[in-house]
Amino acid sequence: VDDSSLVDTNIYDQSYLENSYFGTSLNNELVLNGKWKGFTLTLGSNHVLETMTGDTYYYSPFFSDSSSLDTLDLNASILGFFAHADVEGSVFSEKCNAWTFGLGARYNMHSRFGNALTLELAPGYKFSDRGMIYVSFSTGFNAPSLYQLFTPEKDFVSGIPRGNPDLKPESS
Repeated sequence: VDDSSLVDTNIYDQSYLENSYFGTSLNNELVLNGKWKGFTLTLGSNHVLETMTGDTYYYSPFFSDSSSLDTLDLNASILGFFAHADVEGSVFSEKCNAWTFGLGARYNMHSRFGNALTLELAPGYKFSDRGMIYVSFSTGFNAPSLYQLFTPEKDFVSGIPRGNPDLKPESS
């Protein structure tokens, strides 16, 4: 609540702002790890559930506005599965003992933005017991949050809302 409308000494803008937000984020993850000679495997699944609601009220002598997100039933869920394997080069040949290979994949099912597969390939070379150089080739997927999509706050000068329901996920 911002009801201190004092702008400068003895100058009042007679404005009042009240914001109320509530959200939840539930994240569950199950991870299984296994290690064998020259080979490490991680398998898992995760589920994320996000909700958001809020009310905004603004008043001034020249303008007033209110908004509520309650009726929009804002929620999103993500169900994901992932696997990552690290393989030492010695599994293939003793001549490849200094090499390592990382391989990974994640499959996400997003309730608002559909399904996405991301991949990783990370070869590396151990040049000493304490030094290694590697390269990672990977893809990425990042969906906008409910706040980024739907927050009703507006820029004070332009009146443009900060939330943008037309945002699309980012892929890289």
